[in-house]
Amino acid sequence: MLEKLHLAVGFFFLLIFLATGAYLFFGFPDLYQGREEIRMMYRATHIYILFAASVNLLMAGGLKVYENWLASAQMLSSIAVLLAPLLILAGFIIEPPSYLIERPFTFWGIVLLLVGVLVRSLLHLSWAKGHAMPQSDQQSGEKGAKDSGKAPNYHRA
Repeated sequence: MLEKLHLAVGFFFLLIFLATGAYLFFGFPDLYQGREEIRMMYRATHIYILFAASVNLLMAGGLKVYENWLASAQMLSSIAVLLAPLLILAGFIIEPPSYLIERPFTFWGIVLLLVGVLVRSLLHLSWAKGHAMPQSDQQSGEKGAKDSGKAPNYHRA
């Protein structure tokens, strides 16, 4: 279920990225009225939308099923990454016209992406460490593959 949700959010925010790009293309220079800092706020947040969509698409392809506390950590990382594009979109809509230089929506959206990616990366590292192929199996697998003409299979379930 999380995989499909990340995929849907990722593609939806890719469409939002295209829509905000069209908005910027057809609305400039009226949007920023000659103030370059406003123009840069719009453009940066526009790129952050693409970033958040991309992270969601990547998270859709790399989900593993964990047990115990790892499942809770996986859910936490998914929730953080799923909420981030909403905050970043709110930042695009609210911050530049209101001249919010502190950019609270965008800031917390990027922080959520960072937390989600770091937690998921630590989960993957923890999982990979526990499922590493022993050296003796790895060598025999490579030798057997050379003898049979087939590539060794190191796929981790």
